[in-house]
Formats: sequence, structure tokens, C-alpha cells
Amino acid sequence: MGRFFKTSLALLFFSLGLLAACQQKPTKVIDESAHVYEKKAVLIDTRNPFLYESFHIEGSQNLWWEDFLVLTNPKKKTRVLDPDILQTVERLASKGIHPDKTIVLLNDKADAVENKKWKWLLSYLEISHIEMKSISDLKKSLKGQNSRFAVAEPQKPWKLLTSEDFQKDLVTKKAKDCFLQWKPKDCL
Repeated sequence: MGRFFKTSLALLFFSLGLLAACQQKPTKVIDESAHVYEKKAVLIDTRNPFLYESFHIEGSQNLWWEDFLVLTNPKKKTRVLDPDILQTVERLASKGIHPDKTIVLLNDKADAVENKKWKWLLSYLEISHIEMKSISDLKKSLKGQNSRFAVAEPQKPWKLLTSEDFQKDLVTKKAKDCFLQWKPKDCL
């Protein structure tokens, strides 16, 4: 029995030694499920909702310019940019847009009219960090990387530094040529 006990004990220590030798250091988990374009960037897809729903970069927000118009004359079907600029700011903030963020406007072409309209309006709403990119250019710049982005967090509406008269002037005079239509000579 002594010999069996010694053999069993030796086998036990050998097994424990093997287990100790096979132990691995704790692994670090690296989450690569979302690519961060830029920490403070918000991706805004300016295409119409149908195109956005058929394909978009995960994490991008859809902003369609027509959703920011109000009907002023039902008979003539006259629409204008919502004259309540503070409400417009609230709606944009709910999409993650804020002057502290970089706004990346996405469309099929970087210089798409929709991108230009939004760049014009956001600039008047005191947002200075705006980039216009095509979806394909963004995808090319991410080649080999996961192209999912974190959805922008809603922001608190910001207070505009411009006067109310300036804001009314924006809506009544400039928005017709620069947001409802795009007339480059009047808007650049």
C-alpha cells in the first residue's frame, strides 16, 4: 500500500504541476465592435429617409432637410424653414449635434446639395467644425476596419450668441435661397 500511495501522490503532484504550467495570464478583452471616427464626431447622413433606411453607416443619424420645414400656406403649399430657431436647435441637439462636436455630413457625393444646405444652416447656428464627405470616401478611409460607429448621444440645446433679429432675418431672407433651394452665389 505504501508503494501505491507514493505513486498516487507523485502522480497528483505531477498533475498539479502540469495544471500550474498550463495556466495562462488573464486575457485583455479589446472591444473592436465600434470604430471611433473621432471622439467628438457625429455622423449625419443627409440623404432622404428612403435611401438612409436602405443603406447607411451604422451609428449615423439621418437628417432630412424637408423635415425642418413648416407649411405656411396650405393652398399654395408654401413651406419655409421653421421660424422657431430655438426649436430647430433643440431638434438638432436631440440628434447629438452641438457646437462642441465635429459634424460629418455624409451623402453619396461630398458636395451634394443636401450637405451644402446643412453646412450652411449649421454654420449660421454657430457650429464651426463641419466636414462634408461621401459615404464611399468614408468607407475607403476605413478599409479593413469595422465601419460601425457609436450613435451620438443627445445633447443639451445650446444658446445662440446671435440676436433674435439676426435669427429672424436668417429665416425670412436667407433660408429661402440657401435651405429650401440651393443658390450657391447667395449662400457661399
